[in-house]
Amino acid sequence: SAIALNILFSIPLPFGVAITACDVMIILLIYRENSLRSSRILESLVMVLVSIIGACFIVELFLSKPVASLVFSGYLPNSDLFTNSKELFVSVGIIGATVMPHNLYLHSHLIKVRKYREESNVLNDIDNSLEANQIESDQKVHSVKMMIKKITYRTIKLSSLDSSVALIFAMFINSAILIVAATNFYYNNNTTSSKVAGLFDAHNLLTKYLGGSAGIIFALALLISGQSATLTATIAGQIVMEGFLGWVIPSWMRRLFTRAVAITPAMLIAIINGQNGLSYLLVVSQVALCVQLPFAIIPLVYFTSAKTCMTVDVRNAFNPKSERDEENEEV
Repeated sequence: SAIALNILFSIPLPFGVAITACDVMIILLIYRENSLRSSRILESLVMVLVSIIGACFIVELFLSKPVASLVFSGYLPNSDLFTNSKELFVSVGIIGATVMPHNLYLHSHLIKVRKYREESNVLNDIDNSLEANQIESDQKVHSVKMMIKKITYRTIKLSSLDSSVALIFAMFINSAILIVAATNFYYNNNTTSSKVAGLFDAHNLLTKYLGGSAGIIFALALLISGQSATLTATIAGQIVMEGFLGWVIPSWMRRLFTRAVAITPAMLIAIINGQNGLSYLLVVSQVALCVQLPFAIIPLVYFTSAKTCMTVDVRNAFNPKSERDEENEEV
């Protein structure tokens, strides 16, 4: 986002980093934890941002006019991917940019909020029905078991569909980015392709070969992608702090802390190394995300597959006699 602000409005990189921290904090004011409505607003906002990014690069794609045969051949892996360290480095970064490990926990949290809301509505209906008909407790437990099982399967099905659509959409956007870059920087009789060291160089070359409008569209897509990634990363950081570390602190303080931790490296690099430093930091951060993927996926799959972790005692959890009633009886 800071790079995009510098390209669009000539804002110095350190000030751009500070602006991105402030505007995301403003957006996060509308987000409320464990609220289905806030989760829907967040999902819709990110979908709109990603759709705008896709639209920007589709325009760039038509302006670039790539050769179809070269595009399809590019989807096939070749030996250079494993023998050329630079290509391997970039490929690993693409994986990290597409499947970010912190988004796994963000998706899990959104699923939990959705499932909790549906369970609460169903349980209220069951309670009202059972009280009206004076049905035995055992039947209530059985009804709750069946309804929770049905809700769980439905939630998993819808969430899997959401994730699949999102990843497929991300694949097409990443493909468009790579096709635009390859067409203009390497297959356009471009003798300066080796000098494309970062996003600033990419913007300059797009402006040179496709015109000023293409450069503006590229910078706009860069700004929106940065905002989207920052938004999701901040909320994911909150979820990790609350769920894994058990930090019970006000939400605004958690958001401020996570943003401060996130922008500190970017601010230091922007001040010390400027444009080249930020561009390299961006690529390195994506590679780091890819390296972290096994450490996020393996424990997540293991614990969600373990019966000792995922089993729920329905009888005790939904006993019609509350703990307070039992304490009163003992007294």
